[in-house]
Amino acid sequence: MAGSELVIDEEFCKNMGKYFESRGDHLDASIQEYIQILENIKNNSITSGEVSEALESYIQYSRKMQNKIKPISESAKRQIDKFLQDVDAADQYVF
Repeated sequence: MAGSELVIDEEFCKNMGKYFESRGDHLDASIQEYIQILENIKNNSITSGEVSEALESYIQYSRKMQNKIKPISESAKRQIDKFLQDVDAADQYVF
């Protein structure tokens, strides 16, 4: 028979918040490194022609991803923190 208790593993939730935050930092850094690699290829290997123009276009679109992941991961962490605060507040009324 299933129990009627709701158990929230606060430590797990906190660790997931930290995980999202660190992954956001890592992914933003990876995107920056990727763009630098593409720019290096364009500047040193494919310097002219249609492929160079296409690569430049791709680089411009890639730049739009810069600094987009970290705010999302920070928002996820804030939502987790708020959830835990709300649970703690509600828990005060139960016990």
